[in-house]
Amino acid sequence: NTGIFTSVGYSDIEYNKNKLRTKTLEFDTNTKEIVAKGNVDISNSNGNITTQNMVIGTQSDNATIGKTDIKFGENSYASSQSAEMIGKKKIILHDVEYTACKEGLEGCGESPTWKIGASKIKHDTDDGSLVYNNALIYLFDVPVFVVDSTVLEDEHLFLYTFFEPTPVALVG
Repeated sequence: NTGIFTSVGYSDIEYNKNKLRTKTLEFDTNTKEIVAKGNVDISNSNGNITTQNMVIGTQSDNATIGKTDIKFGENSYASSQSAEMIGKKKIILHDVEYTACKEGLEGCGESPTWKIGASKIKHDTDDGSLVYNNALIYLFDVPVFVVDSTVLEDEHLFLYTFFEPTPVALVG
């Protein structure tokens, strides 16, 4: 007996007000971790994350996520090479690109007009901060502005993160 229970075929679970749907789900009774593999879709009222793998620590409320595609709101998209959910209110995206017009969508063309690339974006809903590290702002795939570390917050612009709307503006 390994203490690992596996469900093959699509499974649905709820996790911290998120709905998770996955092709394969494993629960390890020893580590208390849930492993979701294959066509993983995590959704809540603010958007959804699509990935191929995710590990959730049920005792810590933390999760590690593989390569992600994220949609929040009508015209707001991000993709990252990996992500971490820390507790219920923090998410960190690694090697991430954010744009309002995702490549391949109707009306967007082959490349978005603008995008922000960063080595890391950290969102904390406790204080409302959105921190970009090593950010590059691109216009038509040409980097035009570099910022080492930026905290974004302003009442006039909104970037919808996975958790909730967050005010944003460049602060140098």
